[in-house]
Amino acid sequence: MKIHTAISDKLKESDFFLVRMKESALRIDELGYYFSAFVSAARSVTFVLQYVASDLEGFGDWYSGIQQEMRANPLSKFMLEARNEHQKRGFNPIGRGEVVVNPDGSQTTNHYFSYIGTVPPAEIPDADVLTACTTHMAATCSIVERFFDSFESQIHRPDEEFQRNLTWIEQTQGEGLTPEALSGYLSDPQVLAAIQVHSEIRPQDQISVLIQKYHALSNSLNS
Repeated sequence: MKIHTAISDKLKESDFFLVRMKESALRIDELGYYFSAFVSAARSVTFVLQYVASDLEGFGDWYSGIQQEMRANPLSKFMLEARNEHQKRGFNPIGRGEVVVNPDGSQTTNHYFSYIGTVPPAEIPDADVLTACTTHMAATCSIVERFFDSFESQIHRPDEEFQRNLTWIEQTQGEGLTPEALSGYLSDPQVLAAIQVHSEIRPQDQISVLIQKYHALSNSLNS
């Protein structure tokens, strides 16, 4: 069985690099490095999703709708083409910066995508880099959230999760223990209860913090 947590892991990886982008806003080189990592990780979310879900009933029709949605979204198209161009040609599209004075008197430097001297691969977003990437991340989170909502009954099987978690513990925790000690550990009611609780966590619940985070950010950007 293909493991759905791989989708959540890729989503968390994308968030990790976007957070690093925000922390590197004043260091243009680092910002570019983290943008490259972010846009690649965000693209891999749908790659992994397709792999995990390829055998699910109804997925083909569902994902066709998602693809149409992404093709119709100028920002999604730009992120895809920016990733492809950066990987194939090494071109990083982060360019000019603009200093903005905040209401409290502090200053923020907003960077924008730029293709001076070359033809852009797609329509360049009007928004600054961090706003555009945050919006793209929110859209990616929405796709994953809707996937889990639509296919939970096919991918979330607590009994199988329990056996997989039990096997993982046996393989990773068994080193250094005698067979008797390992057997005793794995038959402990408290240990088994903890494994059961973990196995029953729904896919949506594993990324609920991320979903809420980007729902809130998306709403604040659109308000």
